[in-house]
Amino acid sequence: MAFQLFGGTQRNEELMVNVLKGDRQEVDRLLKRKADPNCVIKTKQSWSTAQSITPLYTALLAPKGPDLHIIQALLDNGANPNTIIKDASPYTTTDPYQSLLLVAVINAARSSEESRLLHTNVYCALRFANADMYCTPSKHHYKGDMSFANMDYMEWDMSIDSYLDKQNVRTVWEDLEQTFESARQKKVLEENLGETQHTVRRLKI
Repeated sequence: MAFQLFGGTQRNEELMVNVLKGDRQEVDRLLKRKADPNCVIKTKQSWSTAQSITPLYTALLAPKGPDLHIIQALLDNGANPNTIIKDASPYTTTDPYQSLLLVAVINAARSSEESRLLHTNVYCALRFANADMYCTPSKHHYKGDMSFANMDYMEWDMSIDSYLDKQNVRTVWEDLEQTFESARQKKVLEENLGETQHTVRRLKI
């Protein structure tokens, strides 16, 4: 896919292209050179038909599948997991105002058994970065085309629950949340153990 960049820099465009390609080395290099992990890129050739995407959305929806290393690198460099982008999914026909976490759930639901672990790890990475399952335009800052400004926020906010049921992904989401909670508890235990060991070492000194 060729990107047409509106109001950005070549470095940011390169970041988006390499996220799309899954080039870990180039993504890391560009982030070190201060490419913006929250840049918004317009795709296609005309403003009226353009789609707004961010590096995180691109990483989640890349044709070759999400790359956990790239997603984590973006998050570690300040990518916002709660940015709403209009028409963010050039590869699917799903609701254009989905949150990143909802996209991750849908990806997991559509994945094969062999790739489910990858999507689970992506989901957990987003949750550890405080991604909000119910991230909506009325709760978080919106970037991009404001043509939706008169939409009924509350109606869309409430539709997420019905979407989960309609798409048969509620069970998948609950399984992902259970896995994340186990990972979170394990992380807390490891951090507490590390603090205890550090304290013991100090007392011995």
